[in-house]
Amino acid sequence: MMNNDIYELNLKDTGGIYFMPPDLSYFENHFVCQREIDNWTPPPIREKRGGKRPADFISWMLRAPIVRSRVRSALSSEFPDDLEFLPFYTTRLGEDLFVMNVLNTDRSKSIFKADPYSMIYVRSRFGELAVSHRFTGLALADPSADNVSKILRGQDINMFPGIV
Repeated sequence: MMNNDIYELNLKDTGGIYFMPPDLSYFENHFVCQREIDNWTPPPIREKRGGKRPADFISWMLRAPIVRSRVRSALSSEFPDDLEFLPFYTTRLGEDLFVMNVLNTDRSKSIFKADPYSMIYVRSRFGELAVSHRFTGLALADPSADNVSKILRGQDINMFPGIV
């Protein structure tokens, strides 16, 4: 049964822009609830474009989503001690994208990881911001459900009312 105030942050494939992660061993020591800005160098990546406008949350790695500038602006002012945004890529169209790095495992926060290597979890406050800013490319799912199976069956996993 889902805790009504904790959701698993998932990314949706919107057919816009996406990036392939580097070798998965890269994530063994990156995005593990520690600040990285002082030693940050974006990994080598290549932009892949679909036929649609890029979403606000862009697929790369579930533990470290790529976000557009408008997400960075909204979330960094709301959760300044819980997140850092690392410069990631400038698109062919000149838009700056950022990696969202979650910095804590404190379950009382509005955005956290259960442990440094886990998925990202959010509370209702995060969902309310996502709705009010009409963020796209994300789903807030039941953390106790088998969301991968649901996605593979083409089912919507979003449980937060108003997410687009």
